[in-house]
Order: sequence, then C-alpha cells, then structure tokens
Amino acid sequence: MLRKDVDTARCHQLCIIALFKSDKNQAKRILIGRKLVLHMEDNKLNNNMQYSSRPAQQCQSVVLQKVLAHNISHVSKHPSGFIENDAIGCYDRIANNLALLLLQCLGFAISVCKCIGNLWDNTIHFIKTGYGTSKITYKSTTSTPLFGPGQGSTTGPPFWLIIFFAITESLDPLLS
Repeated sequence: MLRKDVDTARCHQLCIIALFKSDKNQAKRILIGRKLVLHMEDNKLNNNMQYSSRPAQQCQSVVLQKVLAHNISHVSKHPSGFIENDAIGCYDRIANNLALLLLQCLGFAISVCKCIGNLWDNTIHFIKTGYGTSKITYKSTTSTPLFGPGQGSTTGPPFWLIIFFAITESLDPLLS
C-alpha cells in the first residue's frame, strides 16, 4: 500500500485494472459481450433501475431521475427513503460459476463457457506499476479462487448485467 497523504491509507480506493491483449479483449467483446447485452435487451431481461452497460442508457438519465425523486419527496413532504449503492469493484465480485451457468441458460454454447472458465482459471497475473512489472505472479487456485473477469475486461459489464438480473429478479425467465 502506497500512502497518498500522511496518515491516510485509503485501502478502500485501491483498484487493480486487468490489462488484456487487445485482440483477445475485443474478440470477447464482439463474440460474447455484445451478443449477451443485445439478447438481454431484446428479451427485456434488464431491470429498469439498471442504467450501466446498456445501450441507449445515459448517466444523465439516472441523475435526473434521482434529483426528481428527491424534489418530489421534498415538495410533497412525504417520508422517503433512498439507498445509495455504488457497485465499485463489482466485476471482481462476480461468482464465476454462476456467470457461466447463466450464460448457458441464455443459450451460449457449453464450449464458449468452458473457454471462458479455462481462461479465468489459467490466467497468470503480473502486477505492473510505474516502477516496473513484478516477477511475482498470482492466479486463481482451488484454495484461493479469483472472481470475475476483472476491471478492464470487455465482458465485465455484460456479466454484471446477468448477475444483477439474477440478484434482483427471478431466474424463471432465463430457464424458460
């Protein structure tokens, strides 16, 4: 941990960005990510409160909706409750097996799911800083599994959409 200010660790603000080979990352975006996002949009599987990672959804819309809700509550003098949920690092908290199972439920070939699973299980990670690249590596193991595609992966946002859907909705529409 590098201290930014004296006596301030700010460990909660650390983030690891996964850097992938550009061609592999773009191939995953085209072959998996885009297909998954469009499938979820076409079948109305996205929750209306989910704006991130969806086509034709803008961050200004969610801000406007929030401001309007606060103003209506204030003017009408009705008691209201609001929850702030910033899903920082959510891509690193995606349960791999659940994401792969949901992909299969959405009609992706088992071979595609196995390929992604093998990639997650066998990728060796280096740490690169302004001082150079580490010689020490880490990877997912059965005793210490890594979760999700990581920040910086083009498949992170669509995988989060299906996990968000599984958390907030019933899985019945996926299985039918």
